[in-house]
Amino acid sequence: MDNFKKVNDAYGHLFGDQLLRDVSLAILSCLEHDQVLARPGGDEFLVLASNTSQSALEAMASRILTRLRLPFRIGLIEVYTSCSVGISLSPEHGSDSATIIRHADTAMYTAKEGGRGQFCVFTPEMNQRVFEYLWLDTNLRKALENDQLVIENHLAWRSAQSGSTSTLAVT
Repeated sequence: MDNFKKVNDAYGHLFGDQLLRDVSLAILSCLEHDQVLARPGGDEFLVLASNTSQSALEAMASRILTRLRLPFRIGLIEVYTSCSVGISLSPEHGSDSATIIRHADTAMYTAKEGGRGQFCVFTPEMNQRVFEYLWLDTNLRKALENDQLVIENHLAWRSAQSGSTSTLAVT
């Protein structure tokens, strides 16, 4: 779920727990009879779907996204929520459950980065982006620790007459 922490912080954990139950029922209503819903923890849900296609999973994800855009009423309070969905298939994206779940998680975070409230199917390039991010994060932290990080100011001026941009030298 997107922004669940804000709902929990605003209305309390009892409200959040009820919302999770209601969201579970809403997701269940979007699944086929042979699909299984699990909540491994927090505000994350897993759907296990056997003998299905990517297009069927995309259709299921669209149903879930559409349903979760509708408001949930708990007592006198009405809240709107959304979710981001990651899709990973076996054997295309891995053969063991840990890999499939990790790749679905990577796809979900890619969907969140794309603006939340959407789904994304895992691609191997997503792993490369994760590795690049981790490499950059690690090296920026090291540079900061070793006083190797330099910040420079780049001044530019855009001419109203010509529309061109020029770099300004400061002495």
